[in-house]
Amino acid sequence: MSTHATLLMRNLAVNGGPKHYGLVHVHFDGYPTAVGAALRDFHSSKEQVAKILAIGCLDSIKDDRLVEHTDPSDNPGVQWFWGLEQGMMEAKPGRGIGAYSYFWDGKCWRQIDSIGEGLTGPIQAPPRLDDQIAALLKADEGPAR
Repeated sequence: MSTHATLLMRNLAVNGGPKHYGLVHVHFDGYPTAVGAALRDFHSSKEQVAKILAIGCLDSIKDDRLVEHTDPSDNPGVQWFWGLEQGMMEAKPGRGIGAYSYFWDGKCWRQIDSIGEGLTGPIQAPPRLDDQIAALLKADEGPAR
């Protein structure tokens, strides 16, 4: 049995307008010491995140290599969400497809906690989770009218 992971990231192709968040499934070795470390060490640039979104479903992430999942019967592709809150709830570990979940905030990867409401370590966890989530949700809403 493999340990699945879920990757949640902001769609880099959206300039202005509503924000979109993509959810990508990783089929193998989703542990923080494997996928988590590879994301942190090799896939923290906008270009690398764009590659992950372009592939859409991965067998695994081995250091700097993204191994595409090629079985069409078990390939959900990228799932898209309008808002961060909805994406966070869908990415919640144990819900659906991932035992571990990670969020790319535009600068670094963070691990999503087991209730899907916070971001936790070991991937560059913010010092105050409540402030970080509030800032992300506020940024997602756009300018006040």
